[in-house]
Amino acid sequence: MFIVFSLTIFLRGESLLLEGDTAWIIRTGEYIIETNTIPSHDLYSYSSPDLPWVVYQWGFEVLIAGAYKVAGFHGAVWVCSVIIASILLLFFKLLRMIGSSTMIAFPLTLLAGSVAGIDWDVRPGIVSQLLFIVTLFTLQEYKLTKDSRALYKLPLIFIIWANTHLGFVLGLVTIGFTILERYLFFTSEKDFVSKTQERREIVFLVSLLGICLLATLLNPNTYQLIPYFARVASLEQNDYIGELMSPNFHHELIN
Repeated sequence: MFIVFSLTIFLRGESLLLEGDTAWIIRTGEYIIETNTIPSHDLYSYSSPDLPWVVYQWGFEVLIAGAYKVAGFHGAVWVCSVIIASILLLFFKLLRMIGSSTMIAFPLTLLAGSVAGIDWDVRPGIVSQLLFIVTLFTLQEYKLTKDSRALYKLPLIFIIWANTHLGFVLGLVTIGFTILERYLFFTSEKDFVSKTQERREIVFLVSLLGICLLATLLNPNTYQLIPYFARVASLEQNDYIGELMSPNFHHELIN
C-alpha cells in the first residue's frame, strides 16, 4: 500500500510544484548547507534586507535542498511523495487501530487524501501533518496497551517537529487534550484502586508533556518559536491564506 501511494503521488508530482514557495525553500536550504549557518534576517528583500527572519523550517529546507541537489525537482517531489504516502498509511493504520474494518478504513483514507491533497506541496506543512498523525497514533497505542514505552519516542518527534514546522504547538495541545480526557475519567471514577491508577497516569502524562515542551527548545530559535507561533496565528493576513481556510469542496482537484 505504501509503495502504491508513493508512486501514485510521485507520478502526479507536478501538482506538488504549483506553489511559489518551493523555490525559496530550496534556495534557503542551499544557503544553510553552503554557509553552515541559519539566516537571521531576510535574504531576499531589497527594501528591507535587515528585517529579522525566524527560520523555523530550516530542517525541511535542508532536506529538500539536498534532494534537489541529487535529483533536481524530481528529488524534491520524491521526498515529499514518501512523506505524503506515510501520512496516508498511518491514517489508515490509525483507523484500523480504533476498530474500523478495512472496508471502511480504506475508502476513508482515500477520501481524507483527496481533501487534504489540495494543500499538499513541497512545503514543510506535510511534515507537520505526518508528525501530527504519528503523535495521534502513539497516544492511541498507549491508550489501548497502557504501555508507557509507546510514548518514549514522543520527545524525539517533537525535536524533529520544532525544527521543521510550527505545527508542533498543535501536537502539544493534543497531549493536553489527552490529559484532560484522563482527568475527566478520574473525576468520574468511584473505585479507589482505579482512581489511584488514573492519578498515576495523569501525573505521567503531565510529565511527558513537560518533557516534550522542553524538547521543542532544542532548535536554533529556542523559546522564541511558541511566541512566534502565537504572533503568526493572530495575523489578519491569515484570512487570505488558502491553506489556513476551511476546505473548499468545489476545488478543481476534487471536481
